[in-house]
Amino acid sequence: MSAKPLIKGEPGRVEFILLISVIMMTVAFAIDSMLPALPMMGRDLGVTDQNDRPIVITAFLIGFTAALLIAGIWSDAVGRRRPLLLGLAGYVISSLACTLANSFEILLVARVVQGMAAGAAQVVIRSVVRDKFAGRDMAQVMSLASMIFMAAPILAPAMGQLVLNFGSWRLIFGALACIGALVWLWTILRIRESLAPKARSAFSRANLFANGRAVLTDRMSLGYTLAIALLSSGLFGFLLSIEQIFDQTFGRRDFLPTGFAVMALGMAAASLANAAMVKRFGMRLIGHWALIGFVSVAGVHLTVSVLGEQSLALFLSLQTLMMFCHALCMGNFNAMAMENMGHAAGMANSLQGTFSNLIGLVLGTIIGQSFDGSTMPFYLGCFTCGLTALVAVYVTEGGQLFVARAASKDED
Repeated sequence: MSAKPLIKGEPGRVEFILLISVIMMTVAFAIDSMLPALPMMGRDLGVTDQNDRPIVITAFLIGFTAALLIAGIWSDAVGRRRPLLLGLAGYVISSLACTLANSFEILLVARVVQGMAAGAAQVVIRSVVRDKFAGRDMAQVMSLASMIFMAAPILAPAMGQLVLNFGSWRLIFGALACIGALVWLWTILRIRESLAPKARSAFSRANLFANGRAVLTDRMSLGYTLAIALLSSGLFGFLLSIEQIFDQTFGRRDFLPTGFAVMALGMAAASLANAAMVKRFGMRLIGHWALIGFVSVAGVHLTVSVLGEQSLALFLSLQTLMMFCHALCMGNFNAMAMENMGHAAGMANSLQGTFSNLIGLVLGTIIGQSFDGSTMPFYLGCFTCGLTALVAVYVTEGGQLFVARAASKDED
């Protein structure tokens, strides 16, 4: 499918990929820039239990997940542009609200709202991509966007630390508001409506039921969404554990921004590799082998943790490799879950995103709250979730991994 715009004057392919990447970055900046600031936030707002500090991230993810269910369905009915712009505007306003929070509870409420706004923008922009691309083309576009997006996890912790060197954690939220405002301005100037009026679904119970049934009964949609959910558990567990791992396990909290950037480079490399390979080898071959790699690396790292042979260098090496495999899986599994959902892209993104994030958030929170001073709970969770995801993919594909499905209209 070509990237021909519905309206003359839309951005070309390169600018379009850059813009959707930046919109995706708003989520990563809102999460990753918080990591160096968690201890200071806890002290300023009276949080005494160290395991409670990551709730600042959990609150954002709760709002993010809640928005996924609403925004996509709404965008199927009214088009993509209005919900996208409202989501970005809400991100700016809620970021400013976070700067004014005078208690931990108020900060958490503002973070939930910020997550909802970011989630709305995220699900709608993914629907815009699905409006324009399908199959391997969609996987390639999303891989290129993800590669650029990975600049955010690389830069965000360093940005957060830099701000802390000069002032309060509140300034981080001020920086997020400025970033959001610039993205909103770029979007309003360059993104046109991608869903033609005749392709919209009336906001009725019958249409909601029909589209929802299609998403929940399609084998590819359901199977790969479950796999994404299980892999997301590992990622959420990582985000909720990483500050404590650097601080308590290795005694190197000062190295967090650099270490996080190194690991994020693994995901960026995976996105670049996938964009280069996916049209030649296909989503299944790459995604299935990457999932096996993820489980294998998690198993090795779990063994290392149990044996007590952990070191910071070894942790960074194995975790970077695992993040590489994770990014390859997600880039392809997301596209595969959407293969048959072109007629209900908004609903599909909403239900798939809500389901995967809800499961990921619950299991990831359990993994994060299980931190005991070592990396063992984290890697036990990753290995278990990865192995279960492999079983889900095996069942979805009828026991035939690595094989392109000729019957899939969007795969080729």
